[in-house]
Amino acid sequence: MDYTRISKYMPGHDGTKIAIDLYLPKTEEKVPFLLKAGYGRRRDQFEQEKESMERFLSEDYAIVIVEVRGSGASFGVNDGFFGPHDGKDLACIIDALAQEDWCNGNAGTYGGSNYGMSQEITILQQPKALKASIPCDCSMDFYDQDFPNGASALPEFEAPPHPQEPEQQQPVDEDPDEALLSQALQGRSRNLPFLAQHFKNMFRDDVHPVLGYRPNLDVPVWEHMDTIRHGHVSVWSLGAWFDPGCTNKILTYKSWGGRLALGPWPHCGVYSNRNYGMTGEDFDWVSEHLKFFDHYLKGKDSGITQEPPVRYYTVGDSGDEWKYDDDFPVMGTRFASYHLGADHSLSTQIPEEGSIDYTVRNDVMIYDRFMRMDRNVTKDMTLEDAKSVCFTSDVLPENMEITGIPKLDLYVRSTWKDGTFIAVLEEVSPDGSSHFLTEGVIRASHAKIFFNPTYDAMGLPYHRGYREDQVQIPSKEDSAPPLQLSFHLEALSRIVRQGSRLRVSISCGGSGYQQPEGFPTDEMPVVTFYTGEGCDSALTLPCVRSWPTKLQAANGKEAWVCRGGVYIRTDGRFTKYPIRQIYPSGKIGEDRYAIETEAFTAELVLEDGFATMTIEGCNEVFRQELKARFVPENASPEIPLRKSPWAYYPEVSCKDLYVATVPVAKGYPGNMNPMQRTSFDIFVDLVYPEEKQERYPLIIMIHGFGGDHHQFERNTGDLLREGYAVASIDYRLTPPCTYEAPVHDAKGCIRYLKAHAEELHIDPARFGVMGGSMGGYLSGMIAATNGEPAMEGNVGGNTHVDSS
Repeated sequence: MDYTRISKYMPGHDGTKIAIDLYLPKTEEKVPFLLKAGYGRRRDQFEQEKESMERFLSEDYAIVIVEVRGSGASFGVNDGFFGPHDGKDLACIIDALAQEDWCNGNAGTYGGSNYGMSQEITILQQPKALKASIPCDCSMDFYDQDFPNGASALPEFEAPPHPQEPEQQQPVDEDPDEALLSQALQGRSRNLPFLAQHFKNMFRDDVHPVLGYRPNLDVPVWEHMDTIRHGHVSVWSLGAWFDPGCTNKILTYKSWGGRLALGPWPHCGVYSNRNYGMTGEDFDWVSEHLKFFDHYLKGKDSGITQEPPVRYYTVGDSGDEWKYDDDFPVMGTRFASYHLGADHSLSTQIPEEGSIDYTVRNDVMIYDRFMRMDRNVTKDMTLEDAKSVCFTSDVLPENMEITGIPKLDLYVRSTWKDGTFIAVLEEVSPDGSSHFLTEGVIRASHAKIFFNPTYDAMGLPYHRGYREDQVQIPSKEDSAPPLQLSFHLEALSRIVRQGSRLRVSISCGGSGYQQPEGFPTDEMPVVTFYTGEGCDSALTLPCVRSWPTKLQAANGKEAWVCRGGVYIRTDGRFTKYPIRQIYPSGKIGEDRYAIETEAFTAELVLEDGFATMTIEGCNEVFRQELKARFVPENASPEIPLRKSPWAYYPEVSCKDLYVATVPVAKGYPGNMNPMQRTSFDIFVDLVYPEEKQERYPLIIMIHGFGGDHHQFERNTGDLLREGYAVASIDYRLTPPCTYEAPVHDAKGCIRYLKAHAEELHIDPARFGVMGGSMGGYLSGMIAATNGEPAMEGNVGGNTHVDSS
């Protein structure tokens, strides 16, 4: 292939000379460029990816490969990974290259690992020419990469990562005698070793004693997420289920939007030629990248903006491995609770109170050769389970699909104040062998939980990890209650086979994790795990029920029903129909749903093992046979943020009354946004007095800004004793949404309760409304607009009744 290579120095933001290679296709047209920046040598990087880069060049994209400061032929000093200068350097280079005669003014970036993080810190600078980025297998919260939930997981290297010998580096064209290269290499003695900004058992807000800044706060984008969320750069987060940053990719998508793809690869495996055991449809990453860049850098109608933005691979789902959606949790997700028992059981029933003592040992080894960089652990885990404390479930009666981010709650005491807790979720086959599914880890001193809108959108606890946040594990002699450790396991999408069992294996040392400072080695600590009603140690699994993944019509069209839209593919090309709302259209417990889009209304019915979607007015019917999936009876469709404090009336199933799914506005820069999501499932909690009645009068409580439908007022017990049923409703917050959304949501909840009054044993003629703060405003608006059809809205349907 014919192209031109130009190598030169370009100034960074402070004038530091940065070495680049520029590859230009042979064309008379102005072209955009794709930039990769990192620590690999420029020519080596091109040769390693020559086939893919030549495909980009053949499609009239220029290629730019950058050696960041302190590496290759670039001047400057490297801090061990990326420092405060690198994103600014790359932003300057991008905007300068965009002004050159050959360029159309548009730039994109791609690449994985350090080539991924370099993109994210560059996007933070919002260079004018940068329009599209595909960061792969990197974490916007780099602290979580090396210190997941505070646990020290720093990789250890014996050799320096950045070669310093002149003959290994490539000079730029303007440096034929390598004098400039020699000058650049003189600064290498001040380079820190790889990842040396970080040290064992570091806290998020620690200042590096040599560098004088906070590497986990001042460099990554985690503390500045809104800059990218509301910026002009379109982001495609590309991840791998077997990379340690897969959960970070889902959280990145929840915050930034854009696109998300998750495949069955280890760290940066998507770019290799290996299959990694994939079955079904291949993932042609170059073609997918071109489709993305063609739209944003060339203005072509590639169709990518009409496609569902989430694509993920379910390991073991024969014939249906690659799936589409537009949000996480994915459609059909149910959150099931498995409780840990003192008899080593893992049960859907809360066991009797009990405890288990476990002596810590440091010889447990979860991972294979490449440690956390390849979490596709294939060995039998039975030997490691014998060194751990394990909890095992009954046999699964059907296949179980787990897609999403599990959560584990443990209640512990210990003979030492701190410790690392490593939990592995496994599948135990009928032959007794045990197989790794995923794992999670926490350092006990980081147990304190803080609100974070991105984690909250997934129902996950967030551990800030500042030094001032430290807590201690109480001992058995301590009067304090056991310490609650609530933390997520890494995301996965797997089929657990019928006849298998689930297992949670917990250890407290080894597996490449460093123990906290001061850890006693002469006598290993003894950890006590508590189970039962008072200290409910439990695993929360995102199970996917039997739900349509791809509906098909007789004329060959295919359809995907997601929270944000109905996506219909005709002759290989998608059309998106944005959803206004989805709501249940039958009796409580029936699988009948109304779907309102901006273009049509449809009904989705799940019965007799089939899903059928009928679009009104066009005689189009889409169908799919549903795969059998096991979901425990206690599973809930709502994201498990908090639990309702009230028990439900035993003879009426009123838990998780689902009213509707509605879109959520993106919000505006600088405004508080506790609803960092694109859609919202509206639920109602309903509780009853102990005295049984045929019909109860109902008090409807409306929470304030930032609350939820589990929030009951302190006088709820008094109301129950007086014979009232009490409901707590939910609504979209403002901000990020705007009037009239919360009013319509509240009225939709009231209409739902009235429409189902007979099933719910409540009297629709005796409703009262109360609330405080924003809930007080909504109570007042409901009263002030009582009986006005123009203010009713249609959220949740049920328009045959009103909210008066």
